Amino acid sequence: AKLRDRADLLVAQLFDFSSTEDLEFQTGLKNLAEDLAMVQDYRQAQVDRLETKVVAPLKAYGDIVKNKKMDLKKLSSDLNREQKELQKLERMRQKSPGDRQGIS
Repeated sequence: AKLRDRADLLVAQLFDFSSTEDLEFQTGLKNLAEDLAMVQDYRQAQVDRLETKVVAPLKAYGDIVKNKKMDLKKLSSDLNREQKELQKLERMRQKSPGDRQGIS
């Protein structure tokens, strides 16, 4: 964006400077300014296309990865909780093997 702004400023300065020169030099400077503006427009269009084709899908991929990471974290915590419950149940079973009602 800074480069685009500076190029626009340069084009404006070329137009201003051309108004103080003789007719032939003025025409050349105006043509140069117009050509520079067209180059900047073309480059900006390329940047916009790149953002559309590359940046947007990468942002979507980032959201997908974020959601999958949260799902994995939830699954991991559920698995840990189940393992702790099974260990607790196994300890109770070892302490009192005959007490099936307390274990279930």
